[in-house]
Amino acid sequence: MPTQGPKTRPWKSRLAEHLHLSPPTVSRALSLLTLPPAVQAEVDSGRVPPTVGHELARVEDPAAREDLAARAVRGELTREEVRERRACQRPLRVEYRTPRGKVTIETAPGDEQDEAVIEALEDALSRARAKRPETRQDAA
Repeated sequence: MPTQGPKTRPWKSRLAEHLHLSPPTVSRALSLLTLPPAVQAEVDSGRVPPTVGHELARVEDPAAREDLAARAVRGELTREEVRERRACQRPLRVEYRTPRGKVTIETAPGDEQDEAVIEALEDALSRARAKRPETRQDAA
């Protein structure tokens, strides 16, 4: 098997090697560049630690990111607290495999998992039954 040459390795790995840093350190630093300019300024000023900035960069919802950043500036949130709140905002994805196929349910963040999945499945089943042609329903 041919080995990867310097030009074929991912650029982040080459940059990390050139700077004598670990690839995760480079990735975390680069994630700060994806933050809105106002949040970047807070990280640059030291009011928001870079570790908190990295977690903020991983928050998908811009409004939630802005709110969490404001709270971090006031010193109300640590990196772990931002991480926990980010995890609570992510939709939960549940997948069921059956002999006839796969069913995937994505619940809204913060929903009670079991109840939300059951409600979503019932809603999907109801919609699927409503789309059936009349002739198939009569035959059943």
